[in-house]
Amino acid sequence: MRKINSINVAGRVIFLILLFLVIIPLILIILRWIGLELGELPPFLIKLSFSVGILLTCGAAAILIYELHQDKMRNKYHQSHRNIKLKMNEIYFECQNCGNCRVREEEHECRFCGVKFSDEEYIPPYKDDN
Repeated sequence: MRKINSINVAGRVIFLILLFLVIIPLILIILRWIGLELGELPPFLIKLSFSVGILLTCGAAAILIYELHQDKMRNKYHQSHRNIKLKMNEIYFECQNCGNCRVREEEHECRFCGVKFSDEEYIPPYKDDN
């Protein structure tokens, strides 16, 4: 499954939630308080707006919970592969602990972070079990 990343949309989602939970009901309440006769429409629109806002909040919370679960699983996977060097090209490997890309095949320890490499040189790609 594709990784969910809500960093770029979080501001828009928060704005929509605030719009439906606060701004629209507040405007309708102020219009009724001022004395504009809109009939039975404002109470219905306030309830509808609250309902949409609550649905958006629950949906955003569900997506956030799922995204945090994905991050936890990926972090667990990468933490279990910290002492492995990944082949980058014919000469150099990458230390999976610190990201040093200048590790040579004959080195058994990273020069920067000091992690001792295991004999395993290949990391299988991350698989999301969901």
